[in-house]
Amino acid sequence: MSTRTLRTSVVALLTAGFAAGTLGTAPAEAAGLRGGRVTWYATGERVRVTDTRADGYAFGVRLYDTRRPKAVRTCAVNGRGRSRVCDFAFPEGRRIIIVARLTKGSRALYAGSVQVRS
Repeated sequence: MSTRTLRTSVVALLTAGFAAGTLGTAPAEAAGLRGGRVTWYATGERVRVTDTRADGYAFGVRLYDTRRPKAVRTCAVNGRGRSRVCDFAFPEGRRIIIVARLTKGSRALYAGSVQVRS
């Protein structure tokens, strides 16, 4: 399986994701997110989140279907080096916005975002 990797800053990642409108159907790995890593698998609509820092924050994502933005799905992990795979069911061909966040208690910090296609 090939993986497309974006090695950019958070701002460039956000801009590139929305400008392109999609990262394709191959697994897409978004690197450069603050505090973690996200891999999107369009086949099966799965997402892998990995916490990359021992900073006390959990790393997670919220997924939004652009046609149903109130139907939010989440996936998170806490602990440097730990990963979690979450399996979601999105209709084929939908644009999905993945917003990465760092959380500690009630505090949440924006860590980046990208747009993909299911």
